[in-house]
Amino acid sequence: MKVGKIMLFKKLRYIIILNLPIITYSLNTKQLQTGDLLLQDLSCGVQCHAINQATAKHSESFNHVGIIYKYQNITYLIEASSDNVHLISLDEFLNNSNQVTALRLKPKYYQLIPKFIKFSISQIGKPYNYTYIPNDEQSFYCSQLVIEGLKYANHNQYLIKPIRMNLRDNHGNIPKYWQELYARLNKPIPEGELGSNPNYLTQQLQYLKPINLNYQ
Repeated sequence: MKVGKIMLFKKLRYIIILNLPIITYSLNTKQLQTGDLLLQDLSCGVQCHAINQATAKHSESFNHVGIIYKYQNITYLIEASSDNVHLISLDEFLNNSNQVTALRLKPKYYQLIPKFIKFSISQIGKPYNYTYIPNDEQSFYCSQLVIEGLKYANHNQYLIKPIRMNLRDNHGNIPKYWQELYARLNKPIPEGELGSNPNYLTQQLQYLKPINLNYQ
């Protein structure tokens, strides 16, 4: 599977989950291909805790996703995190978490990968979408970048459709983090608005297949 050459920008800078191969040690990353998705469970304080509370369905949970991009024999990830969309080295990405899993588009969708990557790279530098509300591609959160990139590649039709967002914890309450965030933003809490999350991506087995990165 080949992806057309794309100019590298200078700005280098989640419920079928029990069947996913969870990686918590040395990885066989040589088999990763451009367009693969790497999901991880970050420890980023109250934000990650709130995301996990709302989206985790099993003990294994993922709150971040990046897109593999191989360029001149170096493996990067395109990710929306921190302040913006940017490139990050594979090593740096893996250093952020010791719980990782990988997903790959099924062969019938391989033709989407060049445009998927083209779209994702073209978003580099755009700000992180802290509101988690769709905003005509002015900013992105991690799984939003994946969903919208695949839509662009699929003739502007969603391959993986957004779902109604749930921001409630296991007790049905809106955590304090979300309440304070949207109060600061002066926006209503987007409970029930369309969106996505990394754990939701692990359910899309009609489009994505797990990759075992364990050494055999």
